[in-house]
Amino acid sequence: MAPVFEPLDLAVLRLIAEEPRAGVREYARRLGVARATVQSEWTSCSASAC
Repeated sequence: MAPVFEPLDLAVLRLIAEEPRAGVREYARRLGVARATVQSEWTSCSASAC
């Protein structure tokens, strides 16, 4: 069964794929969320091997 992603998860993954060299702060700025939010999404995704 395919994993179910939240919209923010998908947005973060899309940005990482499009701009892999940008940092967490830049991703947060582009998404209009806090840096800690993006960091948390990234860490969660990395732990679950998205």
